[in-house]
Amino acid sequence: MLPHAGQGSNQAIEDAAALAAYLSADGLSVAAGPRKYEHLRKARTRKIQLGSRGNAACFQLPDGRPADERNARLQSPPDNVAWRPTLACEAVMTAAARTDQTLSDRDKGSKWSPSADVTGPDHHLAATVSLAVATSSAVEPASSFIAGCAARTVPGRASRRSNRRPAGRLGEGSDPTMTSTTFNNSSRRRAIAIIAAVSTAVTVAACNRGESSSSGTGGEAAIGVSLITKDSTNPFFVAMQKGAKQDATKNNVKLTVASGKEEGDDQGQITAIEDAIARGDKGILITPMSNGVNASMTKARDAGLYVIALDTPPDPADTVDITFATDNRAAGKLDGQWAAAQLDGKPAVIALLDLFDDKIVSVDYNRDQGFLEGMGIDVADPKKNGDEAKTGKYTGGKGGTYTIVCNEAGQGAEDGGRSAMERCLAKNPNINLVYTINEPTAVGANASLKAAGKTAIIVSVDGGCAGVASVESGVVGATAQQYPLKMATLGMEAIAKIARGGEKPKTSPGLDFYNTGVALVTDKKVDGVDSISSAEGAKICWGN
Repeated sequence: MLPHAGQGSNQAIEDAAALAAYLSADGLSVAAGPRKYEHLRKARTRKIQLGSRGNAACFQLPDGRPADERNARLQSPPDNVAWRPTLACEAVMTAAARTDQTLSDRDKGSKWSPSADVTGPDHHLAATVSLAVATSSAVEPASSFIAGCAARTVPGRASRRSNRRPAGRLGEGSDPTMTSTTFNNSSRRRAIAIIAAVSTAVTVAACNRGESSSSGTGGEAAIGVSLITKDSTNPFFVAMQKGAKQDATKNNVKLTVASGKEEGDDQGQITAIEDAIARGDKGILITPMSNGVNASMTKARDAGLYVIALDTPPDPADTVDITFATDNRAAGKLDGQWAAAQLDGKPAVIALLDLFDDKIVSVDYNRDQGFLEGMGIDVADPKKNGDEAKTGKYTGGKGGTYTIVCNEAGQGAEDGGRSAMERCLAKNPNINLVYTINEPTAVGANASLKAAGKTAIIVSVDGGCAGVASVESGVVGATAQQYPLKMATLGMEAIAKIARGGEKPKTSPGLDFYNTGVALVTDKKVDGVDSISSAEGAKICWGN
C-alpha cells in the first residue's frame, strides 16, 4: 500500500527516487539536477545522476546494496549514495502497469501539458518535479499537477515528430548537467501513473521553480521517527512505547514502533533500523540490544538520521548522537549499598542474575558491576561481568566475607530468571543475596527460591508499578526506579526540535549521556543510602 498523505517526509525522497528509476528503466535520460536531500547528514545540495539497464532497482539514500548490480548502476554518485530496492518501487511500478492497461494507445492525441509550445503528445517534454512534504489529506492530484505544470520543448530537440529520436541513457548522448527530467511519449503514461502514486505521499509543486508547496493546514510537516525497543513484552518497554505514542502526537511526529522479538534479537533491531532509513525517517529512538547493532546505528547517522539511545548507552557512547538513560552504574550501587547494610555483617552468599552471557551490553555490566561496587567488592574490568574474585571481603555496611556463587543470564525475562536461579541453587543452596538485572527476572528468581523452600534478599532495577508492588509485599527488598516515560519524552522532543532547526541536547555534567534520574524504592530504609518508600514510588511508577 502506498503511504497516505500525512506520512510526509517518511516517503518523499524514496518515492521521488522510484519515479526517476522507473523512467530511467524505460530508456529515458534522467538527471535529477541540484536537489537538496534534507535527510542527508549535512543537508547540502547535491547532484544525482541516475542510469540503469533492464529492470532498474529503486534508488534509495544512503548507501545500500543494489538488488541486481547487473541491471542497476549509479553514475558519479555523491557520498553514501547507492541503489536500494524499496517497497515504493514496487508500488509505483504496479500503479504504472495498471494505468497502462486503461490508457489508450499513444494517448489518442490528447495533450499531456497545456503549454502553448506543445501541439501534440509526441514531443519531448522536460519538467522539473519538486516534491514537498504533504501534511494533510488535501494532496494535489496528479491530473492537477499535469494540467498546471509548465512544460517546454527541450532545447536542441526538433518539434516535429519526424525528427524525434529516442532519449539516450546517461552517457549516451544525454546531458548529465541538465536540471530537468526528459520524457518521451512511450513513458508519458507511466510518468502520469507514477506521479499519481507518489502524490499520495507528497505534494507536487510548480515545475522548474524549485518551490515546495505548503501543507494543507499551513502547519509544520509531520516528521518521521522510529522507536525501536528490545522487545514488546517487557513492561519497561511497553511503557516506553505508550509514552512515545503520546509524545508523538504532541510533537507532530509520525511514529513507527518496532522491536526485537525478544531480548538478544540483534537482527530484529537491525532490520528496524534499515526500515527507518528506507522510509526517510528524521530520527531513531532505540534501546540498543548490544554492540551488534552499532554498525547499523552508525549507518543511520551517516544517512542523516539523528539517533538517540534510550535506557542503554552504547559502547562507545558516541555511536549515537546522545543517550537519555538512567545512570545504571549508580542504580546498581544503590542496590549494593542497601544490600550490604541489610546483611549487618553476615557472610554474603551471592547470586548474580545478569542479562546476557554471550553479549556485552552497557546496561548489563554497569548494573552488575555497580552492585558489587556498592557492596564494597573489588571489580576487575569494570566493563565485564564475572571476572572479579569469587571469594573475599566486602566493605559495605558493617563489612564481612562474600562468596559469588554464580553469574547466570536470565535474558531479562521472568522464565529466564526462574531457570537461572535454579541453576544457581544447584551450585549452592545457601544463597542469601540475589542481584537481578530487572524486575521480571526478580519475580522468576523468587519463584525458584519459593519452590526450593528458600528465602533470600532480592534487589533489582526498574521501578515499574508491578515492581513497586513487589517491594510493598516483601518479595523484592529494594529496586532502583528508573523513568522510561521521561526517556521517551526527552528523546521525542529532541528529534522533533532538531529536525525543525533547533539545538541539540547536551549530556549531563561528568557523564557521556543525559541522566534521567534514579531513586531507590524500599520500605526498609538504611542509614547513608537515599531511598523512597513503596508508597512514594507508587505515585511515580510506570506500567500497570
